This record gives sequence, C-alpha cells and structure tokens, in this order.
Amino acid sequence: MFALVFFVTRLIYYPRNLLYSLLVEAPLEFGYWPGYYCYAVLLSVLQVLHVFWFSIIAYMIFKIIKDGTHSLSHLLTHSLTHSLTHSLTQVVFRKMSAQMTSPMVRRSHPIVQLPPRKLVSLIVQLMQPRCSENY
Repeated sequence: MFALVFFVTRLIYYPRNLLYSLLVEAPLEFGYWPGYYCYAVLLSVLQVLHVFWFSIIAYMIFKIIKDGTHSLSHLLTHSLTHSLTHSLTQVVFRKMSAQMTSPMVRRSHPIVQLPPRKLVSLIVQLMQPRCSENY
C-alpha cells in the first residue's frame, strides 16, 4: 500500500501538478521572479530523489517476491547492514592508510589493531544519536 501511495503521489501527482505549474505555467503568468531558478532546481532535485527512492522501494518489493522473504526487517537488516559495513570498512581503511604513512604511527595507533567488524561497530555506535544527552 505504501509503495502504491508513494508512486501515485511522488511520481504522478507531484510532477504533473506541482512541477508543471512551476516550470511552465508560473513563468507565463507571473514572469521570472528572483527565486524562480532556486525553486525550480530544488524541486527538480527532489523529483530525482523521489525516483531514486521509488527504485529502492521497487527493488525491495521485487526481492521479497522473488526470494519469498516474509520478514521485511530481515531483508532490510541483512542488506543494509552488509552494505553499510562494507562501505564503512572501505572508507575507514582508505582514510587510515592515507593518513598513516610512517611505520611508527601504524604500530602505535590503537584503532589500526582492531579487526574490521569491531572497527565498523565502533564507528556505528559513535554515529548513533545519544538520547540521554540534554541539548
């Protein structure tokens, strides 16, 4: 149901009514005002994001139908955790190898001695928002 509503509102209604009004009808009726190009670019980027997000939703639905996975949380947890772990590991090790050129730094730095999965879990923990802190 969510995918159907997302498709209708974001990929049919939004471009047909809102983007068309902004890009075609508004310049004819009001002319080009100072913020016109800013609005046009931002709303067009939003439409590109809608297409990208719907492709992810469609992929998940296809994957559930193809594999017979009944648990969406299992699918999300497995695929997102795997891709996040792989991406973070690559980024962290690239940055660490670029920063640590001398053998002395390489031996003495405690993070270098951590296994990749432990390092990624440490980074994910550091990235999570802390609810107990008062802002």
